[in-house]
Amino acid sequence: MKHFITLVLFAAFLGVSAQNYTDCAGNSENLQQWLSAGTPVLVASKGVDCSICMSSAPQVGTWATNNPQVRVWAAMTYRYSTQDANCTQVNNWVNSYGWGDVFAFADVNEDFRGSFFSRYLVYALDGSVAYDGPNLTTAGNTALGLVSGVGLEEANAKAFSVFRGEGVLEVAGIQAGQTVSYELIDLAGRSVIKGPLTANDNRIAISGLKGGIHLVRLGQEAHKVVL
Repeated sequence: MKHFITLVLFAAFLGVSAQNYTDCAGNSENLQQWLSAGTPVLVASKGVDCSICMSSAPQVGTWATNNPQVRVWAAMTYRYSTQDANCTQVNNWVNSYGWGDVFAFADVNEDFRGSFFSRYLVYALDGSVAYDGPNLTTAGNTALGLVSGVGLEEANAKAFSVFRGEGVLEVAGIQAGQTVSYELIDLAGRSVIKGPLTANDNRIAISGLKGGIHLVRLGQEAHKVVL
């Protein structure tokens, strides 16, 4: 029975992690892209009709701005109604509570809603839930611990480095005679460009591509870049 429950929970995470969530400006993100890029995700589930949720909303915005190494989402629902949150309400929270660095969206399927008035979930890089509870401070400290704890291991383990140049991404660490497959992926999970790289041909042309955060896959490695 224990194994069955574990499989059910894992399957549920896969559904959430691969799901694209879209904000009111039309920007889409999914958990998988951030976690694969080495960035933990802190999700704040908030009710637009919840005064307790409102009281802690400014701290969420401040925390997100002060800790860019963690991606912060706000999944908006109703707490006392079966209605779905709408863009007018979501945008009002973004503008009122300083959520310029928070990815806020209407959680119409209630993927992140729980029994707490304000629920915070922290997703570790392996997809596990490192924290699930009502305390933003604990959630934030947990997320930062994941950054410091995993980042050094990743830095030591990666064979390649990616540098931004004028109109190109340059990949260092490719050995003579080695061919490395690369793929540039946006936060919606779409493949933007891909191909092979060698020690003598180690640049990825990015002129004309849409700006923003992307994931570069180099063989089995993943690197986060900003175009």
